[in-house]
Amino acid sequence: MISIIMPVYNVQNYVSACIESVLKQTYTNFELIIVNDGSTDNSLKKVESFVYDSRVKIFSQENQGLSGARNTGLKYAKGDYIYFIDSDDVINHNLFEIIMNEFEVNKTVDLISFNYRERSIVQLPNLDKKLNIKEKNFLSSDEALRSLMLNEIPQMAWSYIVKTDIIKKNNISFSYGRLFEDNNSAAKIYSHCKKIERVSIAPSPYILRKRSSSITEVADKNLSSRDLEDEMYIFEDEYKTFIIVKNLENTLAQKWYFNKLNHLYIKYYLSLSSKRPDLLQKLKMKSNKIYRENSLSLNLREKEKWLRVNSKIFDFAIRLICDRRTNDKVKRKN
Repeated sequence: MISIIMPVYNVQNYVSACIESVLKQTYTNFELIIVNDGSTDNSLKKVESFVYDSRVKIFSQENQGLSGARNTGLKYAKGDYIYFIDSDDVINHNLFEIIMNEFEVNKTVDLISFNYRERSIVQLPNLDKKLNIKEKNFLSSDEALRSLMLNEIPQMAWSYIVKTDIIKKNNISFSYGRLFEDNNSAAKIYSHCKKIERVSIAPSPYILRKRSSSITEVADKNLSSRDLEDEMYIFEDEYKTFIIVKNLENTLAQKWYFNKLNHLYIKYYLSLSSKRPDLLQKLKMKSNKIYRENSLSLNLREKEKWLRVNSKIFDFAIRLICDRRTNDKVKRKN
């Protein structure tokens, strides 16, 4: 049985479509654990309209954030497999059937990762369309972690189905009260899997519905010191997972962390250079420490980012060039 964990918070306009896409699955052996995370709109009423299906189980709590809701769901999960789904997205009605068939054929696999696509809220595809596996490959834990560092495999919690024992026996949970918690939890989960299967399915079975009020959209537009502190925590925690794995090259993990630090500095500089220069200075010091202590082979793009962190003039010039290119594109479109 699959335990599907669905956190719900103020998604009254989207949650019904998500639940329907789960209940219409051709694979029927699952429980849907819905955690109402202190919603203040009509989300709970929408959810409660589905209690006619005995597979739907609803738990309500005061708002604890996405990580807290997922952790609550894990406490009640009774299935042999765990799947997390975001309550404003939808899945193809054949997703679980095709994934569980793979688990049945490849019994030593601990986790199966699959692809996704983004669509607007109003443009939902035909969710009954038959799915086909176009490509698949098998990875060891080390290979999967390398793929995570190289952005070759998604880390979102809804992009894989994993055996429950991997999470529960290793006491893995989502970082409470933190944003971006998919990243470090994925690294921990992958690090405890002996065998991982990655499948490319057509059409893409998970539909990420883009809406302006989603957590990701809001975070990208309103960069705060809390966001930066959370990202710093998550990436450092993820880095610790990478470097304790014996068969991973430390230089790869160090380079990964070095690039993440530079990325965060550039991402948050305009928003926080006057408000929280101490946080930016902390990023800069960590980045330079790794650069000094390790022989990192950087490509041109990576060198550019490191120079932007260490030179305000160079960073200003790059931002000016990017702004001009953006304005030129807008003019051509108009």
